[in-house]
Amino acid sequence: MAKKHTRWHQMDKANTPLPQLLHHFEVANQTEGKSPHTVSWYTRRLTVFVRWLAQEHPSLLRHFTKETVRGFIVYLQTKSTKFENNQFTPTKSAKLSSHTVNGYVRALRGFSSWLYREEYTKPTSSRI
Repeated sequence: MAKKHTRWHQMDKANTPLPQLLHHFEVANQTEGKSPHTVSWYTRRLTVFVRWLAQEHPSLLRHFTKETVRGFIVYLQTKSTKFENNQFTPTKSAKLSSHTVNGYVRALRGFSSWLYREEYTKPTSSRI
């Protein structure tokens, strides 16, 4: 009996781990010629999102939704400390600036667009 092959665009990718996709996104950015600084910028922001998401849900593609991204934005807007894990600046009690929060949103949108281009998400899926 012949083995039936599923085409890439027909596969269910909803259970793909986000850390794995983040790694693929990082490699894609490197191969597209983005600067090491840009690649690092995306990776740092998206890693914060994946860690935050893991506190509530398994870090799977199915949980990368508009609702979870909105929840993450609210988390960023209401958190009361900044510079955690920064080797150059001590942790400080203060809210993140709107510019900083917008940077996270830009990184998430870039990741969302890449997921769509690479056919991890469908045209009918809600994009960020």
